[in-house]
Amino acid sequence: MTISDAILKADELRPNAISAETKAGWVNELNAQVAEYMDTNMPPVLPVNSAVRLLMPYPYDNIYVHYLCAMIDSAQEEFSLFNNDMAVYNNAIHEALNWWRRHHKKESINAIRGVWH
Repeated sequence: MTISDAILKADELRPNAISAETKAGWVNELNAQVAEYMDTNMPPVLPVNSAVRLLMPYPYDNIYVHYLCAMIDSAQEEFSLFNNDMAVYNNAIHEALNWWRRHHKKESINAIRGVWH
């Protein structure tokens, strides 16, 4: 998913007058948080029309749309929708990060130190 894909999907769900640049900023913030969790290099700030794919792959890329919907609702002072969207986003991000953890385990070191085999 690209930034423009996420914005288009969020705009379908939550019609709004917020600029695409503001929404791209929100997506970039989330993408940077995802990069930090993935322990990867910080991604560049992407413009609205960027063809670069966001870090979280399909089917977990819906986190960007859920986050945008929540931010749009917050900006429009639709707080009951915001609370619902944040609950959906929190569930989606936990599923996405759990998937990442399962499939990108770091090599562990021996948990018991000082034991010679």
